[in-house]
Amino acid sequence: MPEASRKKRHIIAKIAWLFLVAFAVGLCGLIVGYFNLSSDLPSIEIINDFRPSLASLVYDNEGNKVHEFFIERRIWTPIDEIPEMMQNAIIAVEDSRFYDHHGVDWIGIVRAAWANIRYRRIKQGASTITQQLARRLFLTPEQTYTRKIKEMILALRIERELADKHKIMEYYLNEIYFGSGAYGVAAAAQVYFQKPLKDLSTEQFAMLAGLPRSPSRYSPFVNADLALRRRNIALRRMAEERLISSEQCADYIALPLSVGVRESIEEIPVGGWFFEHIRRSALKIFKIAVQEDEASENKLYSGSAMDVIYRDGLNIYTTVDLKMQAVAEEAVRYGLRRLDKRQGFRGPVEGVQIDEALTKDKLSGGLKTYAKVTELSDTGIAVAFGKELTGIIPPKRFKWALDANRELGLAPDDMIEVMIGPKYKSEDEMPIVLWLEQEPIVEGALVAIDLHTGYVKAMVGGRSFGVSEFNRVIQSRRQPGSAFKPVIYTAAIDTSMVPTDIILDVPVYKDEVDKVWKPKNYGERVYGPITLQTALEKSKNLATVNLINRISPHLAVKYARILGIESNLQPVPSLALGSIGVSLLELTCLYGVFPDGGRRFHPVFIKRITDHKGREIFADRPSFDQVLSPQTAYVMTHMLRGVIQRGTGVRAKRLGHNLGGKTGTSNDFADAWFLGFSSDLVVGSWVGFDDMTLTLGKQESGARAALPIWIKFMESVLKDEPVKEYVRPEGIVLRMVDAKTGLLATDRTADAILEAFVAGTEPTKLTAKNLPTFTQIDAGL
Repeated sequence: MPEASRKKRHIIAKIAWLFLVAFAVGLCGLIVGYFNLSSDLPSIEIINDFRPSLASLVYDNEGNKVHEFFIERRIWTPIDEIPEMMQNAIIAVEDSRFYDHHGVDWIGIVRAAWANIRYRRIKQGASTITQQLARRLFLTPEQTYTRKIKEMILALRIERELADKHKIMEYYLNEIYFGSGAYGVAAAAQVYFQKPLKDLSTEQFAMLAGLPRSPSRYSPFVNADLALRRRNIALRRMAEERLISSEQCADYIALPLSVGVRESIEEIPVGGWFFEHIRRSALKIFKIAVQEDEASENKLYSGSAMDVIYRDGLNIYTTVDLKMQAVAEEAVRYGLRRLDKRQGFRGPVEGVQIDEALTKDKLSGGLKTYAKVTELSDTGIAVAFGKELTGIIPPKRFKWALDANRELGLAPDDMIEVMIGPKYKSEDEMPIVLWLEQEPIVEGALVAIDLHTGYVKAMVGGRSFGVSEFNRVIQSRRQPGSAFKPVIYTAAIDTSMVPTDIILDVPVYKDEVDKVWKPKNYGERVYGPITLQTALEKSKNLATVNLINRISPHLAVKYARILGIESNLQPVPSLALGSIGVSLLELTCLYGVFPDGGRRFHPVFIKRITDHKGREIFADRPSFDQVLSPQTAYVMTHMLRGVIQRGTGVRAKRLGHNLGGKTGTSNDFADAWFLGFSSDLVVGSWVGFDDMTLTLGKQESGARAALPIWIKFMESVLKDEPVKEYVRPEGIVLRMVDAKTGLLATDRTADAILEAFVAGTEPTKLTAKNLPTFTQIDAGL
């Protein structure tokens, strides 16, 4: 063999040997690297017990979803409930060979690498759906080659462990982030379209499919044009994969983006206090449940009560009626603004600016905003507001703000709050007619409860949930004043007295806890001998103090407990005038006993809770205790109806509907109350300052400050509702009596009223001798 040929073969052999050594070294390096990278990877076996963070959904009384509690907003949806078109759209856009590879698409990697070399930039990615799932579940989003290799290893392991492409797709579509706080495709459907996933159209599926690549960049809420282009790319990919035809693709591309209005995650437009109470109640429920679970062999919960609420995808079915809740919130705002104006104008507003985003096309009657004073003249206050808008406040619309000297205390450049006139129309020219407004500083609260179930239908804990989450329905304890008087009258009626019994409305002086107590009537007028009915209707303090002394304060405390008052009570005469602290919820429930036939209900906020699979794990059924006889309850109901017919609640008389209730005003006008009921609903309202040393102002009694809120609410709720009678139990008779003497009325009695009595206790004597009586026919009264 020639020398040259031997040398050539020798060189080839050396090169082959070097390649073999290099390959062996490289292979060893890959193996060592694989084990090094694998050593700190999580175990894939936990994916079989995968529990994603799911949003807990809150439903109203009709079963409509109205709120959520979440860390990651996610609604877990089984794969067989995810439309096939949605699944295929994701595959077309993110991983067209999903069903052909085993976690890593080697062909896709080569294709992406060639494209990136060709275009000299990152033109294509090659992460499969399984790789994206692995990154989401087990890795950080850092952009390194090490993380990419780990992602590939985990993807291969996931495919081997699950061995089910449909399960991988289910995990992916429920776990991946779609932007705007939405995790998973079902949550994304709600966020972007306010629809269930099953109701979306093909072009909407395409828009969602285009989001996972860069959720913030392609969000229609951030950049509608870019979102539209991305959706159209997704549609073309779907056409290329023959999911839709070319003609359908063209038709869908011609459609505009059809997204809904962006929801604010932070802001709760309606029901803030209600939903916060639901959250707190659920935490208490599951704090106990988790503690019990720790001692159980079969663990139901894997974390704290907070984890259960925010991660376990509960379904919380509540009693709230959102329409009623909105009416309640508006009623409180209405009443507080009226009261605040009576307290006077506080001058210009500091630290606020004109809303430059407010354009003329966004104006509507009743809208409130800030404006800058530009000129003061006899024709009114000229202002600038919004984006290059001008307005005028006529003198009659700021008359309330004038001081004793008929001065306003404003100057040009001052900032004020204004309201667009209620009669505003879009074609109105500038200057726009405005009203001077100011944000109240006084607080108020309202709660409405269904008498027949105890379901709390609406709850307003203050004037603004955004300003204060403190719930004045439940968390605040204030003196009820005269709103406590029905407890005293109930004790009297239930222990043999009748509404027509005479009590003295005269001064009384009592030594109470080492001090002399001298109660007075509102207005300081003394009435002398009056009936219990009149004393309650006119809210006479002296008569009620004499009544509690007659029945004994200890008996009053007993009946307060029977009716549901849990607050600390002292058996003293001042208890008659509500000298103790109670919550609005507590007192409202008490008033519900009367129209509901003597049954005391348990207030219900949460009807039931189920887990994410629909299994019931908590229930709070309506429950009642018969604490008064139906006869006593009916008599008290009738007496409280008199308060609205002829007494301190007469402003509500115009509503009809056989309403009953009672006003309440605490010392120095610190608190104003009105508690009342219809045949189906009991409602309580309260007004006051959080600082108990502040006063609402002279004459700001329950009838003036709290009753208007109650009327505003009931007027809306009772609209179009039929008038219903209260159930009249056996053993009750009705008689026409003289309101002054309590004796049977005659045809010539000027102040004759209809009164209810337990049979056998009704009066038998006429108010005047030798005069014919009214025909007393129970069936017709």
